[in-house]
Amino acid sequence: MQKNDVIWLMLVAVSLGLGVVGGQYLKKDELLPICHAIAPGLFPPLSLALPTDQGVFDSTLQWEGQPWQVSFVGPSCDSKCRNTLEEHDNDRPGLVVSYTDTLPTRLPLAVGNGIQYEQAAEAFGLRMEDWSRAGYVGTWLLNADHHIEARLVVDQ
Repeated sequence: MQKNDVIWLMLVAVSLGLGVVGGQYLKKDELLPICHAIAPGLFPPLSLALPTDQGVFDSTLQWEGQPWQVSFVGPSCDSKCRNTLEEHDNDRPGLVVSYTDTLPTRLPLAVGNGIQYEQAAEAFGLRMEDWSRAGYVGTWLLNADHHIEARLVVDQ
């Protein structure tokens, strides 16, 4: 760990402490993008390996050195949910992980909510309570080093 990483980590700790005292505590899925951006050396690159409609998706093998994205979609994805998913569907390769629904998407689709899907969601700080809500769409954009650079969430 470098001196710069320690300084940034202390800054995050102080900010979180003040946030907790002030009642504005960040959830893990909100905090991870900040931490990955400030001090990527403290966090391992994120990776996913899940079975999809197009075979097996493995971000480490398929997208090494390239930016990619992952979207987690809750059950009962209505037209607003689908429109949001399409808006977040940029030119990056990636994966859509749907809680229960089969969705039309140009990206590979993984459908399920078992242990391997839960572990995938938790790797991005996403709690099952959030992901299992109808209409939830969360997209994480990762940089070429597979660290989170942005989080886009719509929770209806």
